[in-house]
Amino acid sequence: MCGISGIFNPSISENNLKEKIRNMGASLYHRGPDEWGEYINKSIALGHNRLTILDSEGGKQPMTIDWVTIIFNGEIYNNFELRISLIKEEIFFNSSHSDTESILRGYLKYGTEVFQKLEGMFAFAIYDSRINKLLICRDYIGIKTLYYHPIDNGIVFASEVKAIIASSFYKPYINKFQLPNFFFNRSVYGGETMFLNVFKLLPGHFI
Repeated sequence: MCGISGIFNPSISENNLKEKIRNMGASLYHRGPDEWGEYINKSIALGHNRLTILDSEGGKQPMTIDWVTIIFNGEIYNNFELRISLIKEEIFFNSSHSDTESILRGYLKYGTEVFQKLEGMFAFAIYDSRINKLLICRDYIGIKTLYYHPIDNGIVFASEVKAIIASSFYKPYINKFQLPNFFFNRSVYGGETMFLNVFKLLPGHFI
């Protein structure tokens, strides 16, 4: 299953970022008990709770290649086909079959256009240090969850809302405007949630 979490905020120190991302990771331990990984660099902190399925050594996360780092939850069904197409473009891989590396190599080659080439269930974040840009992306059907909360000068995001709360950037408030939807439909449609100012990244979208 795995769990991802992240903070993008240039206003706080790296030590503070480290403490907060580890608190977020601890709240997601049940999603990935096999391994914890983190990436912290100035304004960005990325965390990954791993449940190992593919390439236990070659698929460790966060994964960094050149100036780009990724945390990924899910599975790319057309991983083999994507790898073959990249190898034909003379792109070489470090791992034997890690779909995480395939996304990252694809991003380095095609930019955000690679997102349209992915088939599977996924939620991931890519940090491009050259331009200091963070991208978060979700699969077309919305099988994998990804929530985010805007903060001053940045964003905090995770696979579950509890991790956003654990970051201490957000104090939970009920979204009373969505109560009728929740009671009538037993769910909240669209990009909002039952937590005020916590949003779902919509299926097939990236920001």
